[in-house]
Amino acid sequence: MSLETFNLNLFGLINASENAADFSINVAIFIANDLLYIMLIIFLVLWFKGNFDTKNKYLKLLFSPVLPLRSAKLFLSFFIIRAPL
Repeated sequence: MSLETFNLNLFGLINASENAADFSINVAIFIANDLLYIMLIIFLVLWFKGNFDTKNKYLKLLFSPVLPLRSAKLFLSFFIIRAPL
């Protein structure tokens, strides 16, 4: 299976069908645009309800994406070639 075939098959699974309901499309758009904010609100609610161990766990969970994103940015900065103006 080539990468192009895999990509097209994956897109076919993710893509909405042509007779999808408007409600399901609107829910998918809402989740795609606002899922990060929903997760932050859930973390805040759990933060205020939890004890010290729970707060420590959610604090680590909240900042865990920072290291991979920073390291990816550093890694890509070595390989991106800027075009001359």
